[in-house]
Amino acid sequence: MAARKKDGGPDPKYFEWGDTLAKYEVLREWLAKNYKKA
Repeated sequence: MAARKKDGGPDPKYFEWGDTLAKYEVLREWLAKNYKKA
């Protein structure tokens, strides 16, 4: 996990990781398939 900065915001480097973005894309696709009826 990314360490939090002292101001409480997320570490910008966390969002630079390609695999992190890919994981969010997979999660978004899974939610779209499984929760269309919501």
